[in-house]
Amino acid sequence: MTEATYPAKQLIANLGEGARMMIVLLDGLLEVENSKGEVIGLLQPESRFGENCLVQPSVQNRRVTTVTKVFLLLLLREDVLKVAECLSEVMSVLNSNFVRLSLTESSDLFRDSNSEGEGG
Repeated sequence: MTEATYPAKQLIANLGEGARMMIVLLDGLLEVENSKGEVIGLLQPESRFGENCLVQPSVQNRRVTTVTKVFLLLLLREDVLKVAECLSEVMSVLNSNFVRLSLTESSDLFRDSNSEGEGG
């Protein structure tokens, strides 16, 4: 994740570019235009844009320009994929340990119920 500051009237994302990051607006205003050049939205602080590209590569179908000076967080698709890969490995280890723990507890439970039947 990268922090970035852009001045007013700065192009952030252009039509036809490969979408490769999610933008989180922390301060300032962003204007979103469609392919006809029509303003279709004004993003305010805490807004996000481009999250779909994190899941699937795509081509930018919007133009995003700063209205005022802005402060952004940029989350690159490559970084998200690295984190997802690490999470997958962590989940695999946790799952393996959970299964082993569950089998141990089941074995102990079975052993306890057999010893109660024998002694009683």
